[in-house]
Amino acid sequence: PVRRFLGPDGWRGLLEMWGFYLIPAAVWIAALRLRWPGRWWQALLAGGLVGWVTEAAMVPAVYEAPPLSFVWTSLAWHAPVDVVLGLWLLPRLLDRPARLAALLVLVGAAMGIWANWTRGTHDEALNLGLADYAFLIGISTVLVALGAFIQAAYGPSARHLPGWGAWAILAGAAGLMVLQGIVAPIWLVALLLIAAATLWVLLRTPDCATEPQVSERAALTGFAAFAGAAFGAYALSSATWPVPDVEFLAFVAFCAGTALFCYGLVRAFISH
Repeated sequence: PVRRFLGPDGWRGLLEMWGFYLIPAAVWIAALRLRWPGRWWQALLAGGLVGWVTEAAMVPAVYEAPPLSFVWTSLAWHAPVDVVLGLWLLPRLLDRPARLAALLVLVGAAMGIWANWTRGTHDEALNLGLADYAFLIGISTVLVALGAFIQAAYGPSARHLPGWGAWAILAGAAGLMVLQGIVAPIWLVALLLIAAATLWVLLRTPDCATEPQVSERAALTGFAAFAGAAFGAYALSSATWPVPDVEFLAFVAFCAGTALFCYGLVRAFISH
């Protein structure tokens, strides 16, 4: 995806990726309509639904090694990173410049160091120059910032979505999951039951409808710090720096995702 994005038809890859994530984004909007998450663990439960739709309705990735693939990457990556961090936490920090800047600097520095996987002589090495990496980070920063602003400004509008509309989105996503998983009917049924149970537990939690406040100056400063930290970390690092083993990181994320999701389920029952 990175190599294509830098190519002459990179805009097509960007549009394809945008279109790919429209359906998981619609599931998030439906979750906001049915139960607005005021706590991170509520967002994590909703993120589980988003993650399963991403990996089971759009592609059949969850059936590669079930039931372990039910967790990685749906619960171990999409739920905590895409949803809790990107869709829930960032919009809530847009009026808290110090916390926003600290978070984005850490994330940006981690991205810059992790980008070392693109260097070297292995088959997947891209050996991006500083100009190419600056272009990638610049586009990524604009898109992430735009998403955070849209979520903060228009996320509360999900409350105006008719209830039947939210359920129609979820039903449509479930239909796509059936089409992808029909080749593994037993695991498909298991995943649908787990997703339905997660939704049922989420609906038992309190509805915490709040509208994030936005400070444009603080937010722009924070995202500029994010871009600077990512570019600086990549520029100062080198191909000789060790990059954590992907399988080790996946194992850590798998354990953390499982623990956090179970914690969210327990908190949901306690709150009820």
